[in-house]
Formats: sequence, structure tokens, C-alpha cells
Amino acid sequence: MGNKVRVALLGLGSVGEEFASNFLEKIQEQHINVEIVAVSNLDTGTAVAMGFAHSKVPVFQDALDVVKLGDKVDIIFDLTGDPDLRKNLRTRLQDTKNGHT
Repeated sequence: MGNKVRVALLGLGSVGEEFASNFLEKIQEQHINVEIVAVSNLDTGTAVAMGFAHSKVPVFQDALDVVKLGDKVDIIFDLTGDPDLRKNLRTRLQDTKNGHT
């Protein structure tokens, strides 16, 4: 297999939690070469966020902090449903000249 695709998940609310659960299940069952390298959630004390932290996945309260990981993230899934965050995320990626993620 080639290099792992490194993914960040933003937002672990009801949609994000369901997505993360299904995504992790697919990764494990189908041996997909994907690694979740970061997550963000406003409440870092939720069971899901703490589960990721326990698995040594960085958990950020501010979703924009994921941009600081630079090319260590291949794909960002914004599951927050927040249009302002989506706009700010794109702006931050452009400002940091991140042409990778």
C-alpha cells in the first residue's frame, strides 16, 4: 500500500460523531489506508473527543488550529455546518500558502 491519507475532522457534534464512527468503521473493516491525524470540537471534553485524545489524536478546541499542521493533513472534513468557519478555514489555508491540504 502507498502512503496513508491523513485526515482531520472538524466538528464532533451529532453529524460529526456519526461520520467519525462510520468512517473509523470503514477504515478498520476495509483496511483503508487512512489515518485521522487531528480532530476539533468546541467541547473537548465530550466522550468522542476524549476517545480521540486517548488514541493520541490531537484534539483542538479551535478548528482553525488544524491549519497549523500544514502538510501533515491531506484532507479536512468540515462537519461543523458553520459557513463562517468554512470561509475562515479557506482564508487561513490561503494565507498560509497551504497548497497541499
